[in-house]
Amino acid sequence: IEAYPQFLPLCEALTVRSRKERDGRTILIADMSIGYKAIRETFTTQVLLKPDENAIDVKYIDGPFKYLSNIWRFDPA
Repeated sequence: IEAYPQFLPLCEALTVRSRKERDGRTILIADMSIGYKAIRETFTTQVLLKPDENAIDVKYIDGPFKYLSNIWRFDPA
């Protein structure tokens, strides 16, 4: 998650506010700053890392959007 600015387009910064481990999963609260030219916005999400399912689920908490949902699934190459 902390590496997002290195590979996600428009992601300029990411700060993890909290991190909790539970039942083999990790729950993070994170602030992501995105930008394009003169436009900059920061929003807060809850990120659920599910290594047993090779998945990341992201839930929108606060920011400039009406809603936001990200679901990442990773399949072996």
